[in-house]
Amino acid sequence: MIEVPAAVMIAEKLASEVDFFSIGTNDLTQYIMAADRGNSTVAKLVDYCNDAVINAIAMVCQAGRNNEIPVSMCGEMAGDIQQTARLLTMGLISSVPVHPGFRP
Repeated sequence: MIEVPAAVMIAEKLASEVDFFSIGTNDLTQYIMAADRGNSTVAKLVDYCNDAVINAIAMVCQAGRNNEIPVSMCGEMAGDIQQTARLLTMGLISSVPVHPGFRP
């Protein structure tokens, strides 16, 4: 699981040691935005559409491509059809796990 900025920064090194990446967008976004999503005072600052979050996801995906490993995404962002489509269209992620209740 790539859930913290430190893992993003060494994604290339990690990719050579694993079979796949799964990006945990909830925690990753919270830590990149430095705002606790459980704290109502600052929770509105946790924005997974922020360019910093998208760039971090792109870095992880590039490391995955460079090392020929699949990259999937989980968390709230994975449940956002528009953002998931955006990342798929950008070629950033290769799969999105879906809760069985969301299947057609």
